[in-house]
Amino acid sequence: MSYDSYEIPDGITPLVGYRGWLVKDDALWSAFPSIRTVEWPVGKPLHSECLPPQRYSQNDDRRVANAPKHYWAPHIKCTCGIYALHGYPKLWEQREGERKKTPKPWPGEAVTGMVHGWGHIIVGDKGFRAQYAKPIALISRPRSVKWASVIERLAERYGLEIVDAREVRK
Repeated sequence: MSYDSYEIPDGITPLVGYRGWLVKDDALWSAFPSIRTVEWPVGKPLHSECLPPQRYSQNDDRRVANAPKHYWAPHIKCTCGIYALHGYPKLWEQREGERKKTPKPWPGEAVTGMVHGWGHIIVGDKGFRAQYAKPIALISRPRSVKWASVIERLAERYGLEIVDAREVRK
């Protein structure tokens, strides 16, 4: 059964996670286009797929895709799946008695938000990888006039709430 055109199935409590997206043509796109460029669909969930590993042909420099070794994504022995963090990352943390800036898990120009993840789930220390995910809210950036209008347009297009970043970081 495919859930691609449905909401979260009854009887399933989805996980809530945080992630970033790039914005292109008033649409949400995967934050790491070097790995895979994916536009998040409007009004339905994104379905995870495993990208077959690539190798170079022995005869020339062409890349050749190997068949995936598993039939569902995410898989425990692979890096496939839709990624999300358990908590919204704080900009600063205490390390070795000093206040140091922590690196962001997504590019600085990314829009951040919350997603529901369900289906086959692999849970890690910092986040999870899901088979299906759907955005549920975008996170506003305080003191950013540029992003306010972008986030408002995206929220309207995708039917999402807008959550203040100061509330999420508590």
